[in-house]
Amino acid sequence: MKKILSIASLSLLFFACSDDSSSTSPTNEVPESSSAAIENTDTPSSETVAPESSADVSVPGSSSSIAINLNIDYKVDPVSSASAYSCTTTPLTFGSGVDVTCDEAYLGSIMENPDTAPYDPNQTYIDFIGLEKVYAALQPGDKMAIVIRHAARTSSTDQGGILTGLGELQAISVGSKLMGETEPYYYHSEILRTEQTCHKIAQGRGQTEIKHATLTELNGGWFVKDQETYAILEEEAITVYDLIADYAYNGKYLEAHYELAARAQQLIDEVIIGKMIASNPISIAVSHDQLVMPLLVHATQGQIDLRYFENQNWLNFLAGLAVIVSQDGSVKYIPVKGLDRGVL
Repeated sequence: MKKILSIASLSLLFFACSDDSSSTSPTNEVPESSSAAIENTDTPSSETVAPESSADVSVPGSSSSIAINLNIDYKVDPVSSASAYSCTTTPLTFGSGVDVTCDEAYLGSIMENPDTAPYDPNQTYIDFIGLEKVYAALQPGDKMAIVIRHAARTSSTDQGGILTGLGELQAISVGSKLMGETEPYYYHSEILRTEQTCHKIAQGRGQTEIKHATLTELNGGWFVKDQETYAILEEEAITVYDLIADYAYNGKYLEAHYELAARAQQLIDEVIIGKMIASNPISIAVSHDQLVMPLLVHATQGQIDLRYFENQNWLNFLAGLAVIVSQDGSVKYIPVKGLDRGVL
């Protein structure tokens, strides 16, 4: 496991201010469009939790209080365990895990995480570690928000793409490893597969109800400032993976993107800490690779290896970033993986 010296407590609010297929190869996936014209795919809720009022919230790591809008429309729904697929699992012939067959078609395998190294909360990681280890090691008084890519989806890269049977079982398997008395709050984009992923994680945890909210900031195009220019660059780039990776690591294509550090820190300050962590002890947010990948590059100071232009490494499903705010106000970033690998 790669490690670096622990990052010092971050002074937050320093700046003013999609995606992906069920294939295991990123060559067959395209990050989702960052278009803002996205239909709201929320399912009808059985109960709406009264939104919290706006308030001056002292953000951990910041030297002053700022006004943060906590008017989040939480919903409480029964956990959806229904599936459009008929899936079976069989133990792997070699290794630990299962093969997944849905509607008589083999879709792939869910492997057990082979990494047995313990998680050390005193270290700062720049490589992926099992999400369940970080979840289990959360200290009393600490707050955590986990921002991950959704589970495996169908071939559609736009809002029409939903989870495959494999994706459903992937998310259930992740949820089954995230045990604890505190039920997390769930956040997702306006695209259905992210909400489906939340439900399946909750199902894996054994929950009967899910508290969740739609955040438009999670739609995928957070780092894109000019959609028309981005679309032109996407056509000209070797692949969209090269485009996003070159932006995140090399600062290219700024005619279409916001400057990475400022925009990523804004996401952390205003959304991850300012909304999720300010509201709940544990949050699970499901988004898209177009958002999560650059966020990881920023949080690890470019040391996470998702350099598609060099080695075709790309962010795996159910992988992302855990942000932990300790009682003393210090902030820790940890790359996490829900499956056996953090990269495809």
